[in-house]
Amino acid sequence: MLHLHRVLNFAAGGVVVVLIGVIAAMSFQSPLVIMASGFEKHYYQTERKPDSITEKDIENFVRDFLEQLFTWDRLAPDVILNRVSPFVTSGLLDRIRQELSQKVEKDFKGKTLSQEIVGVKIQVTPKEVIASFDKVLKINGVSLVIPVQMAFNIIGGGSTRWNPMGLYVNGLIEHEGRN
Repeated sequence: MLHLHRVLNFAAGGVVVVLIGVIAAMSFQSPLVIMASGFEKHYYQTERKPDSITEKDIENFVRDFLEQLFTWDRLAPDVILNRVSPFVTSGLLDRIRQELSQKVEKDFKGKTLSQEIVGVKIQVTPKEVIASFDKVLKINGVSLVIPVQMAFNIIGGGSTRWNPMGLYVNGLIEHEGRN
């Protein structure tokens, strides 16, 4: 009986080693992408390549972040925080939470607000990322245009479903009004 258990354990161990070898070999192969639309399936063989983040990628990331932070139909801090949380570090998220709470509780209490941004221009250099745009703030239906220039501290981190590039805003310096 003991001999039978040894043989079975040895066989099971062999199967595990073979499976690990197969998984390791498959992990180095190029992935197969299957696109299904309706009743059709298309198969594409892809190629693994290292991907680098370009200035255009950073510009698009900043543009998306600005849209999530500054475009809303009503000032709802929880909704805004949920929209920007995939793009910021936890420290900056806390700071944004404080600023939004102050706007709700003190600055614009009891007023109907909406906001959007227009004329976004983003400059990406190896040293800095600067965005210039106009915030259009509507307070009780009256529009107020505020020119803004914003500098970003962007760091790399882990990729997620909502942030596949793995870029995160770690700091912001915002200047309202033109210099």
